[in-house]
Amino acid sequence: MTDKMVKPPLSLANKILDIMQEVEYLQKDNVNSFHKYKYITEAKVSKVFREQFLKHRIVFFSSWKIHNVENGITNINGTCAMLCADTGEKIEVPWSGQGADKGDKGLYKAMTGGIKYFIMKTFLLPTGDDPEKWSPELEEESKKVKSTRKNPIKPKQLEDII
Repeated sequence: MTDKMVKPPLSLANKILDIMQEVEYLQKDNVNSFHKYKYITEAKVSKVFREQFLKHRIVFFSSWKIHNVENGITNINGTCAMLCADTGEKIEVPWSGQGADKGDKGLYKAMTGGIKYFIMKTFLLPTGDDPEKWSPELEEESKKVKSTRKNPIKPKQLEDII
């Protein structure tokens, strides 16, 4: 008899990589007319990633607690999580959100913004019109460095990375 445990394959990490390859870019789809900037709507992010989560059998959920409300700004702390429906693997990440509303919508704005940006940053989702003024030269360079993952990550590889 051996004391060595066999670890299951890292299915969730590979599913996340697959989604990153499949969703390479989302165009900003709305404009804030008061402040004059483009943004991507929560509805677009939710629709695209809901489809991906269903396709790859990933359950996404979040929980939140109000940290404080001051001068009409609601600050929340929470956890966003992804669960692999096939293996039970789970990734949990603490996250924060902020919503400005003097009425009753501060909490909802904070939750929506927190989830939207958690997904966008977890999957490194570019939306164009970068506030840091992405140059044409950098964009051309990034096209040359496109990922070509053909084989899934093996548990030992991930352990070496971590």
